Amino acid sequence: MGFKMLDGLADCIKNEKDQKGFIPSFVAQKWSSKAKHIYNNAPVLEKKLGCHLLMIGTFPVSKITIGDACIPKTALIRLCSPNFKPYVAHQHEILSIGSGSSIDDYRKLLAWCDSNTNDLFKFAEHIDGNKDVIIDMTFDQFKVEKVIKFGVFEKEKYLQIRLICS
Repeated sequence: MGFKMLDGLADCIKNEKDQKGFIPSFVAQKWSSKAKHIYNNAPVLEKKLGCHLLMIGTFPVSKITIGDACIPKTALIRLCSPNFKPYVAHQHEILSIGSGSSIDDYRKLLAWCDSNTNDLFKFAEHIDGNKDVIIDMTFDQFKVEKVIKFGVFEKEKYLQIRLICS
């Protein structure tokens, strides 16, 4: 279903002749109805697994200033089955998608990250001044009480966080 969703996204933006087609919130709204159609026509077994989409886009003309840098405004938008209603994250809000979203220990970890957002972003800025950083860490580094007993996490106890400073 994932590749069909990406094809649906491509269909939403390929015929746009004006800048409006590339405004993240507009694209998400168009993709929402396309994603819902794809999901509704998927086999029952695929629908049981659900579908979560996370879209990251920049606005073509909106800019924000961080220190001396002027960078494009970024939008983080989540769309989830069955209705795929776009949810636009607030500034510095942490979003997640996938099966881990319902696991208590994972949610505790996200809550920790959310309450320590400034520390995470400061860390990201110290890595070569890069504003887009992937941080790899284990659950143990966050002092999570129990190891997550679900899928790949049972064996690897691993998490990847992508920080996008905007």
